Amino acid sequence: MLQFFLEITKYFAKRTVIRDSLEVHGIKQVMKESWLQQYQQNWTIKKKAAFYTWSWYGVKNATASAFGLDRKAHFVNSYLVNYHPFDARYLWEPLYTLAMTKKYQYDHLQYSGILEVWQNSRQAFFFPRGDCEDHALILADWLISMGEDARVAVGKYKNGGHAWVILFKNGREYLLEATSKRKKKKDTFPLAVLQTDYKPNMMFNRTHFWFRHGKQTTKYSGKAWRVMSVFHPDS
Repeated sequence: MLQFFLEITKYFAKRTVIRDSLEVHGIKQVMKESWLQQYQQNWTIKKKAAFYTWSWYGVKNATASAFGLDRKAHFVNSYLVNYHPFDARYLWEPLYTLAMTKKYQYDHLQYSGILEVWQNSRQAFFFPRGDCEDHALILADWLISMGEDARVAVGKYKNGGHAWVILFKNGREYLLEATSKRKKKKDTFPLAVLQTDYKPNMMFNRTHFWFRHGKQTTKYSGKAWRVMSVFHPDS
């Protein structure tokens, strides 16, 4: 995980109409996605094609960005585009559908050596291959469309970087492994607190970005988690 400190000028500090922007907790100046793209415009593709966390006016880990299929950086929230392929009746349907239709493939194998490329949730459904975040994005967005409180979690699984989905339901937290190819037709999911191989650092949904502070935990709510920013999509 890369921590990148964004330097800004007085010009960037002007408050403008909020479009594809973030309001960082405790900071008046909005953070615009276009500024990220301008900041990276002279970077090589190799440097751009990565997952970054960003600081804003002294607030560390205010948000995160990823490299998209359009070869531009976007706030992670923007990859959840309010898409669901069809109206699902049961919670198992989205996970089952992905197990049947989407194959796991590393980005560098699919994108000619580029190490990190994100598909948005719509693209993730139609593209037959993708890695962990692509699976997690379409699964979370689909569940959100069903009225569920679902979030994409990013951190480590065992010793490698990973993304998965957390479902908050009836006072409990469930961990959904979006890359699972087990074809189960049951609304039974493992309790997140028991999944100790998963080590979350951050979470996001369509509007909010959370970052974990303090010791590692398998709980996805409570004092360890702080809302760092709120995303305002272009409208």
